[in-house]
Amino acid sequence: MTPAPRLLVTADRLLIGPDEAVDGGGILLSGGRVLWAGPLGRLPDDAAPAALERHNGACIVPGLIDAHVHLAFRFGADLTLRLSEHDVAVLAAPARDVCGRLVAAGVTTVRDLGSPGRLVHEIRDAVERGNLMGPRIVSSGPPLTSPAGHLAAFGVEIEDDRDAAAAVRQIAALGADVVKVIATGGALTPGTALGRAQLSTSAISAAVAAAARLGLLVAVHAHGTEGIARAVEAGAHSIEHCSWMNAGGEVAAPEAALVQQMAERHQVAVIAGPLPEDLVARPRHDPSMAGRRLLAIWDNAKSLAERGVVLALGSDAIFGQFDDAHDLAWRAQCMVELGGFEPVQVLRAIWAGGAAALGLVGEIGRLAAGARADIAVLEGDPRHDISALHRLRAVYVAGTRLA
Repeated sequence: MTPAPRLLVTADRLLIGPDEAVDGGGILLSGGRVLWAGPLGRLPDDAAPAALERHNGACIVPGLIDAHVHLAFRFGADLTLRLSEHDVAVLAAPARDVCGRLVAAGVTTVRDLGSPGRLVHEIRDAVERGNLMGPRIVSSGPPLTSPAGHLAAFGVEIEDDRDAAAAVRQIAALGADVVKVIATGGALTPGTALGRAQLSTSAISAAVAAAARLGLLVAVHAHGTEGIARAVEAGAHSIEHCSWMNAGGEVAAPEAALVQQMAERHQVAVIAGPLPEDLVARPRHDPSMAGRRLLAIWDNAKSLAERGVVLALGSDAIFGQFDDAHDLAWRAQCMVELGGFEPVQVLRAIWAGGAAALGLVGEIGRLAAGARADIAVLEGDPRHDISALHRLRAVYVAGTRLA
């Protein structure tokens, strides 16, 4: 992707981040980076832009970060089927297509946490070369899981420490940016238990140690408290889903000691999972069973944030549920309108939390000098109207306007 020349983008309001707004602001871009952001009256004298783009009546915000997606699969796909090389090749075209729709939805960075072989790595590389319009992609490739465990159909099955270390080296050789470990069962894999751990603390620790030697972070899928406890003890960088389910699969209250450890160790809780379609339309007092469970998980997430745990937001999208790929925006809106979150809490999870989950603090999620020039221009301020995340006027990825 060839970055645009020095460009000044202005709007009625600029959000540096969720907690810092500038009225009558602008942002100066060059070489794919932010050179300056602030009130237009304070634009440095030597910062004359080569071009100017005005967005009257709009709000400039950092590009959205979806910390947990699955680009390779379509909504309703059977993730238990073993995939041939031909099957994987067929998945490539729709996965590439959704990249363009994500940019149009204001999503400028995603972390893909589970895909077969090098499929998403190759899409990531095509975006980086400028051969495909899409968000920046951080990709895990195949996840590490137990024999017949969640996502075993395209994952690397492990049982002990030696297996775990070897599997990390294997997926790193494929080109992984991050290691995904499956610590509990998953909803889309029948026969696995969401509330029970499927890997030992020792095996997860071995994966974390092997990844650290290669400079990679580890994201651990853990719905159940048993799996969360093992991931925390093993030193996982992020805990995916973090649902606090008991052995029977019911959502329970977070364990205070584990929450304290997560806060002290700066382990990120990525609140991700499919969004029940009926939850978008139903009021809080009459949700479906799936909706009630999700609302309970969100209540737990609020309590984690209150106790100092960094939250990130992921749609967990297997794309196709929403035709416009606004999965993250719908999730944010439901968390505010039905889940009792304040808009700024959700925006903080998308931007600051997303950057923390991906290990890219200072690089993305904030419009400050030196950051990557990923920008969305909205018709409205999402701190006051979270539905503004749906109303995109323009999107810039690495300083180039793509939508």
